[in-house]
Amino acid sequence: MHDIMAAQVVAELKERRQEGSQLELIEPGPEFIEITDGGRDYMVRSRIQAAFDAGLHQAVQAAQRISEMWTA
Repeated sequence: MHDIMAAQVVAELKERRQEGSQLELIEPGPEFIEITDGGRDYMVRSRIQAAFDAGLHQAVQAAQRISEMWTA
């Protein structure tokens, strides 16, 4: 089911880009993936803070990229 949904999202993004839209897809970053064992253990109590911190760090970086895209 996940693969079907992911393929639909990728197809939608491709179509929008071909129409001239600028898009930024934000997915879990490598630090989060490593901390959470591929995303499976993001709610393991001992990993929650580190996973949150990784997501927050990624969000700051993404916000900067998106801000630059909006002001271009």
